[in-house]
Amino acid sequence: MYKVKAYFSFVFFVILSAFSAIFFSCNLLTNKPISEGIIEYAISYPDTLLPIRYDPSLRPNKMLVKFKNNKTLTIIQGMSGSISFSLVQNVKGNHQLILIKLFNKKFYYEDSFEEGELPLIFRQMPNLVIEQNDEFVRYTKYKCNRAEVFFTDDSLNRFEVLHTSEIAIANPNLNTPYQQLQGVLLKFRLKLWGQTMQMDAIKVKGTNIPDDDFTVPKGYELITRDVLTDIITLVQ
Repeated sequence: MYKVKAYFSFVFFVILSAFSAIFFSCNLLTNKPISEGIIEYAISYPDTLLPIRYDPSLRPNKMLVKFKNNKTLTIIQGMSGSISFSLVQNVKGNHQLILIKLFNKKFYYEDSFEEGELPLIFRQMPNLVIEQNDEFVRYTKYKCNRAEVFFTDDSLNRFEVLHTSEIAIANPNLNTPYQQLQGVLLKFRLKLWGQTMQMDAIKVKGTNIPDDDFTVPKGYELITRDVLTDIITLVQ
């Protein structure tokens, strides 16, 4: 049961942190931006020598982002789908949904946010220093804008961030530590609870996404902010 709780806690914060920072600033080889499709990310952990509270085999290694009409759906699943976490964000409507499946329990939390306001999950994250330049980098199929970034608590450890305007999502980094960057993030890092997570896009596919993917599925129970907080506290 401890492993289940630890996994739930870790993945929950991964998705809440990665949800909006799921986008970057690169240019596709085609001139027409993709406005509907799926982005697949590989998740890795560069600080492999640091002690962790979790069994490394339980850490998620993949994240999916579906996007359409300025709406996004971020999905992380674990334990063969027994545990799943989804975040739906409607940028234009300043609206978001958190969906939680924990075995046979299904919950959702509905919230609105103010533009420029960082969610609670990001407030404990070290500040970022972003040095944007005019350099372009080829990343798989993409010609990307490149930025050099570091966390203020680790200024010697710089890393690369790549982002693209060829994925048509309005304000993709709104309400995230990367909100000063325009376009969708394809390569970036987050640091939460002492864990550094490297997110690398490995596939971008233009495809039709059903509108129902951005709504609450049947069988999910609405919970309050207090209950959501209790769930987070329980599994930490």
